[in-house]
Amino acid sequence: MYQVLLTRRYLFSKIMPLLAALAVMLITATELVTWSVMGGFLNHLIKTSTKFTGDVSIQWPSAGFAHYDELIEMLEREPEIRIATPVIQTFAMVRLPEGRVMPKQVWGIDPDSFSQVANFRDSLWWKPITKAHPRDFQLSDPRLNPLSETMWLYERANDKESGVVVDPNATWEDVFQAGVTMSRVEKDTGRAVPAAVVGIEVLGFMAREGPELYLPGQRTQLLPDGTERKVARFGPMEQITVTMFPVDSIGRPREVVSQTVPIANEFHTGVIQIDKEVVLLPLSLVQRSLQMNEATRSVIDPIAAAMGNYDAQTTEIDPARVTDIVIRAADGYNEYDAKEAAERVYKVFASNHIGQVPDTEKIQISTYEEQNAFFISAVRKETALVMFIFGVISFTSVFLVLAIFWSMISEKTKDIGVLRSIGAGRKGIAGLWISYGFLLGMIGSMFGVVIAILIVRNINPINDWIGKTFGKGAQVWNPDTYYLLKIPNEVDPMKVVVIFVVGVFVCVLGSAWPAIRAARMDPVRSLRFE
Repeated sequence: MYQVLLTRRYLFSKIMPLLAALAVMLITATELVTWSVMGGFLNHLIKTSTKFTGDVSIQWPSAGFAHYDELIEMLEREPEIRIATPVIQTFAMVRLPEGRVMPKQVWGIDPDSFSQVANFRDSLWWKPITKAHPRDFQLSDPRLNPLSETMWLYERANDKESGVVVDPNATWEDVFQAGVTMSRVEKDTGRAVPAAVVGIEVLGFMAREGPELYLPGQRTQLLPDGTERKVARFGPMEQITVTMFPVDSIGRPREVVSQTVPIANEFHTGVIQIDKEVVLLPLSLVQRSLQMNEATRSVIDPIAAAMGNYDAQTTEIDPARVTDIVIRAADGYNEYDAKEAAERVYKVFASNHIGQVPDTEKIQISTYEEQNAFFISAVRKETALVMFIFGVISFTSVFLVLAIFWSMISEKTKDIGVLRSIGAGRKGIAGLWISYGFLLGMIGSMFGVVIAILIVRNINPINDWIGKTFGKGAQVWNPDTYYLLKIPNEVDPMKVVVIFVVGVFVCVLGSAWPAIRAARMDPVRSLRFE
């Protein structure tokens, strides 16, 4: 009983022990914020990226492989795999609407099946919305108003410079559906033509105003009368020219192909590397441009040719090719289950097409983490190193608690002698000081966890405030470096428990040695202590 009473009295009557609790609070908060942001960054990056890139990929870059339709049918019969879609990934030079020519990644996709593997439909930016983004304080998002009321339509509808004729009666739903189907309807002919869907940062027309919020940027236009005006550019009213570099099935270069296509929509994934570098085109268009579509070729009979008859020819079908098949795991299975199923299926598939598709040992079947193993491993090691350094720093609080308790025991030597003289045992005295250390650890860790949770939950507004107050150069989080527009702001309960327990343990450990010293004091000498 005396242990509880004295612990409470010491807690509220002394300032020095509260400094130990303050140190534990600061260290606990620092460690939890660091662990949540750095660990959450990697988890959020993998989660966000796989939403758009699938769980597993079967890849044979550049030349691609044939009979992919058959392989997809075989894959989708496996219980571990929900759906698979063909994709072509290639390098291209893209001429943007303002004349800049930039290297970009071009993905040829089938929009229907790709939407089931990835969150393609949800990622389309230009679509009807009814609620403003929380950061759009001035309601500047043009999607809040009818498309016909936007400045772009008045400025660009009859602007022949863009090369695109725009229907003045178009709606946001029309723009959204154009992105879903990856096609644009020509106003004059009514014919649907293949169109591109580009990353939200590819064109450079949109100004990033914070995580998940883009607003139209403006540029200065010089008018014939010498005056200037501010105008905005709208991606789905523009067109781009894509130059691709075909190779044959064994990797030999073919004639370069350029294709001018209108833009149907823009997409936003939250991963800056994808939003800034990727241009999506219909799969059939990319196959034709790269000469990877199905084609008929003439083959000379080698026996007839040996006899001098070069007219004896037969025709063969050269099947269409893709570079990737992207797979989404079925519910109840993870990416490694889907990968194992894909490897099993491809082994059978390759045995059915010996010499026509890459061998099982050569084809690359991997998850997103395996494709980016070097980067992910580096981030994990960096996180572990930072946590180790903070752990070493936090260990200094052990000595702070030890020094404070050592001083308090020297001050309370007579009190210890009195307790011993009225029957308190050595274990009771030691338990008194360890209980005191435990209570200080509980208080410090509890407040540290609360502060850390508040910081992590509000870390994006804090980062924005730093940018507005001190300039964007002062912001800690740079999306171009960390790939993500949004700082991870989720706290893992398991991490909270670990950090809380460590904070309490540090205080108990710091109080252990002084507690042992107090327990071993001679009661007679303690009573005589001055």
